[in-house]
Amino acid sequence: MVLYLESATFSNLYHPDFLKPYGTFNVIYLLVDVQLIFISALFQLSALGDGIKKLFTGKANRDSLTFLVMLFAAANSILLIVFPAEKYVLFGSIALLYALLNGFARFLDNKRLYRSFRVAASRHTKFVGEEVAGDSAENEAFRELLPGEQKIYTVQRAELITDFFKRSKKTPRSQKVYGWTIVLSLLISIGFAVYYYLQNGTVSGTVSAFMVTAFMTLPLCGIFTQSLPQAHFTRKAEKKDAAIISLAEAEDCSRASVVSFTDKEVFPAKYVKVTTIRTYGQTRIDKAILYAAMIFEKLGGPLSQVFKKTISGVVEEISEDFDFSEITADGMCAKLDGQDVFVGNKDYMLSYDFGYPKDTMDEGFEENSGKIMYMVIGTELAAKFYIKYSVSTRFKKTLVSLYKAGICPAVKTCDPNIDTNLLQNLLKSDKIPAGVIKTTDAMKDAPTLETSQSGVVCTSSIAGLLQTFVLSDAMVHTVRVNGVIKILSLLAGAGAVAFMYLTGNFAKADAVFVMLYQLLWMVPVFLPNIFA
Repeated sequence: MVLYLESATFSNLYHPDFLKPYGTFNVIYLLVDVQLIFISALFQLSALGDGIKKLFTGKANRDSLTFLVMLFAAANSILLIVFPAEKYVLFGSIALLYALLNGFARFLDNKRLYRSFRVAASRHTKFVGEEVAGDSAENEAFRELLPGEQKIYTVQRAELITDFFKRSKKTPRSQKVYGWTIVLSLLISIGFAVYYYLQNGTVSGTVSAFMVTAFMTLPLCGIFTQSLPQAHFTRKAEKKDAAIISLAEAEDCSRASVVSFTDKEVFPAKYVKVTTIRTYGQTRIDKAILYAAMIFEKLGGPLSQVFKKTISGVVEEISEDFDFSEITADGMCAKLDGQDVFVGNKDYMLSYDFGYPKDTMDEGFEENSGKIMYMVIGTELAAKFYIKYSVSTRFKKTLVSLYKAGICPAVKTCDPNIDTNLLQNLLKSDKIPAGVIKTTDAMKDAPTLETSQSGVVCTSSIAGLLQTFVLSDAMVHTVRVNGVIKILSLLAGAGAVAFMYLTGNFAKADAVFVMLYQLLWMVPVFLPNIFA
């Protein structure tokens, strides 16, 4: 309706006499335009109210942008009543386009919140990313290598996600761009209006100069620079049974440089196989397996399930009634049946001067990503375990995605066979940083948290959670790119106004031209999300 009304200023469409901009009813025409703008504003009261509040508290958002556009459109029509012009340039239709698209953006936000809440409120136990404490093994291993603002996260399980709605409304740091955009647009518009008045001396022309510049530099694409990427990446996360709580939380997660998790998450029991066991001296193979099962049952990790399955049906319950004399990165020593039992890699054996026998198959086995674990009982070599570790294709892709996002995966383990070389061989790349943290924290599964305030949540798998960290980083990157597009739209609009004025074509800058210009800048914001 507003577009039809204002088309009388730039088209030959039929309009009754009382809706014609020039002549007897020109004041009525302008008042009808103002009333239609105000009536439309009634449908956006909540958004406009929030926009005004955020505008005057230094946290301007897209609602603030919509409020200013509607205010300027109404003010323009009122000023034309006071200072009549030979040609009217009305912006009510553009203002209502902003309002309409802003309503659609709010719909996208509500749908995004629904999708995220459905995951966060699930009854299933959830994988979450928790920022590590200052005295953690991760901090000791990585903190000196990271810039001050970078964060370290560890994967845990939680029953309940708290403060969901409070955190979903948290103001993201990237929202500052709205404030800069509005201030810059107003400065440019006022500056050009003053220049126009000094050059021409007409109030109506000055008003038109200010309004045209403001509507050319207040970017329509700014309405979607945050909401569209959030909707897009939330939808992608939902497909993985995951959720990103908000853009502000995604910004925090995007600062993650290290994400740690336990060895069992990387190497589930089905991806670890003991292919051969070779015994020495008087050691029986069943004794070697039982001792290994007892040690790893207490130590934890993927081998605990492997050995437990091996002796199932033979031993009803694996005893943990013993102590470790030591646990190091390369091996451990336990007191079993009154004897010291040493289990570890060849470096651990050499550290005690036990040595290790070399068999013909050893070199070829290790070259194919196999690991050899040695057992010494007392002072005599008792057994060698030939173990194959593998990683699922999905997990490999996840680790590659983490690398591309600038995040280093770190595996917490007590298993002497798991080291950086093993991970790089399995990933078939020495360019992907993958750290191994030797810590007794990995001995047993971490207790499930009752509550968590994690910004990323996944109910399916740890791989899904890690991919959600990647999606958070991609969301923040896209919002930043859109922020640049928004600034470019503003600068290009200012340049277009200056060019038209200098070439004598400023009078041709009507509402249709402004609308087409603003819609053009919607393309680079929408296309990456449509075809992603």
